[in-house]
Amino acid sequence: MKNLRIAITLLLFLAMLGAAAKSVTSPAEVPEPDDRVVVRVMSYNIKHCLGTDDVLNVQRIANVIKAANPDIVALQEVDRLTTRSQRVDQAAELGRLTGMHVRFGKAINYQGGEYGQAILSRWPIESFDVHQLPTEAGQEQRIAIVATIRGDQRRPTIVFAGTHLHHADESLRLPQAVRLISLMRQYPQPVKLLAGDMNARPDSLTMQVIKADWVDLSPPNAHAIPSSNPNRKIDYVMAAKRHAWRLVGWQVINEPVASDHRPLMVTLEWQGGDSLFIR
Repeated sequence: MKNLRIAITLLLFLAMLGAAAKSVTSPAEVPEPDDRVVVRVMSYNIKHCLGTDDVLNVQRIANVIKAANPDIVALQEVDRLTTRSQRVDQAAELGRLTGMHVRFGKAINYQGGEYGQAILSRWPIESFDVHQLPTEAGQEQRIAIVATIRGDQRRPTIVFAGTHLHHADESLRLPQAVRLISLMRQYPQPVKLLAGDMNARPDSLTMQVIKADWVDLSPPNAHAIPSSNPNRKIDYVMAAKRHAWRLVGWQVINEPVASDHRPLMVTLEWQGGDSLFIR
């Protein structure tokens, strides 16, 4: 009888050990970290950091960007050392406040400084170009800016373009769209993204021209303007056709005050092959 009790006790002890062992995850069972290559791309017309409350606030725009946590940002309507913006280099300041790499492209001289666009990037910017777009006499000069963002063993090198087409009329935007298509074809790298304020609705002739080479990554109801009550789409994030991205999702960020536009952000997962990686 005593031996039977010992045997039962031993069996119970061994069962407890087995249960304890099962409660500890073996190294082979530890879930692997998410090794997907995800890139978050934002387009944001910041109206030189002047909010709908008429308050000039660079920090507020930086806070909006940081909260969204994008990897690459195309910024439109950026002031550099202008009188109206208190002689602040807004691009440099936004780079400092967000901790991102930054490049500024001048469209025009304005109020003793410069006015144009900027690109923010979580990753180093290898090269940066500013291209003038066609315009008519007496009309504001518009530009496209292009940053080459170098990849690594997992992420491809990305050619990222930002632009801001003319607001006044389709006849001004159409030649700008044609020029944009042409100049982006000159970049040999296969992985290209485009973002900006096109001042054109999805069904416009301007967007039909652009969509000959580019895929719109957000739907027609991605309304980002006016920020107080968005009712139309003129802001875009796009990928070159035959791209190797999977669209994870898109978002118009609920920020009604910092600018007259809300930021548009698209999240992408890289699906390309090793041939497009930088080793």
